[in-house]
Amino acid sequence: MVVLSETLFRLAELIDGGTDAAVLAERLSAVVPRRIDADGVHYLIDSKLAPLGITAGTTAAPPRPPVAILALSGILASNIGLFATADFSSPVGELVGQPLGILTLGIIVLLSALFHEFGHAAGGAYGGARPGAIGAGIFVVWPAFFSDITDSYRLSRAGRVRTDLGGIYFNLLLTLPLTGLYAVTGNPLWKWGVVALFLIVFQQLLPFLRLDGYYLVSDLTGVPDLFGNLRPALKNLLPGRRATNPSFAGLRPGVRAAVTVWALGTAAFAGWFGCVMVLELPRFAAGAGSLLVSLASSTVSDFFGRRHLLAGAGLVQLLLVAIQVAGVVVVLQRLAQRWIRLPIRRGAERPI
Repeated sequence: MVVLSETLFRLAELIDGGTDAAVLAERLSAVVPRRIDADGVHYLIDSKLAPLGITAGTTAAPPRPPVAILALSGILASNIGLFATADFSSPVGELVGQPLGILTLGIIVLLSALFHEFGHAAGGAYGGARPGAIGAGIFVVWPAFFSDITDSYRLSRAGRVRTDLGGIYFNLLLTLPLTGLYAVTGNPLWKWGVVALFLIVFQQLLPFLRLDGYYLVSDLTGVPDLFGNLRPALKNLLPGRRATNPSFAGLRPGVRAAVTVWALGTAAFAGWFGCVMVLELPRFAAGAGSLLVSLASSTVSDFFGRRHLLAGAGLVQLLLVAIQVAGVVVVLQRLAQRWIRLPIRRGAERPI
């Protein structure tokens, strides 16, 4: 719902997509208390109605060449060539030989994360939405970039999907210069940069976390809060049980089936991931501890040996590993709190 002044409401009522501004000005002046000329009509449409999404504005959009088609064709061709000819059997061996290789790879991933957010903003702007701020924050313990694309929710379904996929499209664009650098230099760092970007794309497409894949499923189904429908969808599958949640029960049959498939996948993923975390915890703790000690030792050695660049690289790697360890600890601690509090809250009804 949009609240408008009477002048804006009457103008929106008169616009039919074919009448020119001068005629609109005459008709508008006849139904509002003041005189409006053609320039005033242009101003009201472009500065008032268009930003609200009521009109498309009066400024003709510039012709857009098929850049996206050409870019996607280049991405497809270059990466098929890369994966068909390059050897990907020994990432550790190839990167260990370059003391700054892991650090450079980390910088590539960091910049791609920022570039990813520009992709969301560009996707929204292409559809007519006004992108907001792009910034950085902390997600649980992990540094993360974000873009404010709230205005994209007034776009059509196709516009929202384009906004969802904009970040992944920009990540894929980055593979073009990296494959070019690998073709020219033969340095294995660049091909592993391409692999890292594809892993990021795969992670973003997972619909079980609040990443791009989740919002893509949400916009395709038209269900804004998938997690809010998780429990009703699973409950609806039990014999003799029917979900009474109005947000789920009111969905169309096809949409309800799609949400149910998503809920089953999410439950299976959460169960598998939780089991892997618990079972692999001893090995993870031992490996992480050994890696932290090794990195700390080499960083101190490089610092006192006046190899300051290598010491800086080691410090960054040490920080990255420490963040991952802290993240696992925080996630397990929150899960433990949830599992313990749930039986306590229910008391004698379901004892622990």
